[in-house]
Amino acid sequence: TLPLGPDKRWPTGQRETIRMTSDLTKRLKNVGLENNKILAVESRDERSRDCLSSLRTRIENDPDVNSYPNLTIYAVGSYARHEASAFSDMDVFFIHNDCKPNCTPTDPHIREMLLMTAVVKEMDKMRLPPPSNDGEFLKVISLSNILTHMGGANDDHLNYFTARMLLLLESIPLSGESTYLNVLCKLRASEKSTLRDA
Repeated sequence: TLPLGPDKRWPTGQRETIRMTSDLTKRLKNVGLENNKILAVESRDERSRDCLSSLRTRIENDPDVNSYPNLTIYAVGSYARHEASAFSDMDVFFIHNDCKPNCTPTDPHIREMLLMTAVVKEMDKMRLPPPSNDGEFLKVISLSNILTHMGGANDDHLNYFTARMLLLLESIPLSGESTYLNVLCKLRASEKSTLRDA
């Protein structure tokens, strides 16, 4: 896992990470939450952390995952927010940092199919619900396409906006952490530039 920075946040700064259940309990009690609701929140928090850790461990040495260069896989949604229940599927995105030279994989379509198969198989072994919409949104997105179409007509249509916003707001890296941080920095810089030019 990524180390916490001095402000007790992920290096990306998206969200505060409460490491100890006792800390979470104390905070919930301080806001006046009832004990039964505190137990429910703690249960979801623990489940989310356990499943994220398990999937990260399962895929970190997978050859089909590691053979795709400059790739990051990150979780979003209820698992990233530590709110997942037993009925929650794990939403994941795949971004390929193709802005670096000579980083395009050979046979990219076949590599992508093998990559998705490896990740979904591990999710199935963990008895997680299958990806939503029959895996419709499981695909590798290139960073260059995200940057090229930012704010354009295809930004939302091609799911780039969703991938970008969820990465910035609530993501947890599962694989390729150095690529994750690099992509995050590039997107932040591009967002700032877009705002300045608006």
